[in-house]
Amino acid sequence: MPRLVPLRSLVGFSLLTLMLSTVPLTGALAQPAGLIAWWTGDHDARSATGPQYDGTLLGRAQAGVPGLLHGAFQVGGAGDRVQTPLLLPAQGTIALWVKPPDDLPGDVYGMLGTAGRSNGQDRLWLTARGGAGGFGLGPHLLGVNIGSCCVNEIIVPSPLLKNTWTHLALTFDSPHQTFALYLNGSLAASVVHPPGPSRQLPTPPLDLGGVVSDFGQAFLWQGLLDNVMVCDHVLTPAQIAAVGTPDVTPPAITITATPATLWPPNGRMVTVTVAGTVTGGGSGVIPGTATYRVIDAYGQVQPMGSVPVHADGTYTFQVLLQASRHSYDTHGRQYTIVVSAQDEAGNTGSATATVHVPHDQGH
Repeated sequence: MPRLVPLRSLVGFSLLTLMLSTVPLTGALAQPAGLIAWWTGDHDARSATGPQYDGTLLGRAQAGVPGLLHGAFQVGGAGDRVQTPLLLPAQGTIALWVKPPDDLPGDVYGMLGTAGRSNGQDRLWLTARGGAGGFGLGPHLLGVNIGSCCVNEIIVPSPLLKNTWTHLALTFDSPHQTFALYLNGSLAASVVHPPGPSRQLPTPPLDLGGVVSDFGQAFLWQGLLDNVMVCDHVLTPAQIAAVGTPDVTPPAITITATPATLWPPNGRMVTVTVAGTVTGGGSGVIPGTATYRVIDAYGQVQPMGSVPVHADGTYTFQVLLQASRHSYDTHGRQYTIVVSAQDEAGNTGSATATVHVPHDQGH
């Protein structure tokens, strides 16, 4: 059996890490350094890092299905998978989100891996066992196979839940032959130098949504996959946590309007200066998305437009508002000025300021 060691013993080693968090989230993911390929699944199988790693949808595999963030891949067995040209580096990280549509009642479900060759000695597979179990593992287990024909080097209970997004991040270090498995941020098991022949870097390219071999095996995923990333080095646990936590922080916006009171109510148009700041959340503000609009309680004077934001995040613009109100309106007239902006994660932030035309100077 492989030797299991606690996390503390792995300090200084490179790890193969699987980290899962079963929480449905929205936003955008951090982009780690050394990102080789990133298949978002938003529209097709192209890699966001460039065409050299564009994938191909096989069978009935689809992209652009509503996913965790935007679009996602959907596969349903029967040969469905995403074939990529990427050859894995000797050390690296694979991260992705998966969502099964049911409790996975079948036997073996392949989430990702390289095509198995040499009687299973040349592969890297991440698979889940369904309710039926199969191929040496009982039901509802996850298995990581890193190049053994006969055993999965790491086996843990599966956290996959029906209609729930689960994050997986797999990092690997073939030269050091040291592997570990985290579940929900906690170490579940680790293995150092698995018994038998040394596990070699797999030579076939990476497939998503299924694993196959040249000796007749085909284990395919059922459900969705989203935002599959591959990096050229082993990410730290903190970096993996960042990749697995979508940015849901909207831009922070401040606003002031001067003057805040229009008097006298003589019907003239008065220049109101609006100023403040727009700062990004975790993803940065998209240039040109800052806008303003005026909501007039009377529905009459309601200008809108873009807001010029300077490099330091400050902005200033002017609007013309009418200093008038109905004589019978004891509460006066109120203008609400709304400034909003969107960040790279798709989060929208806003702030409001009010300008009042009182009934009289005491109200």
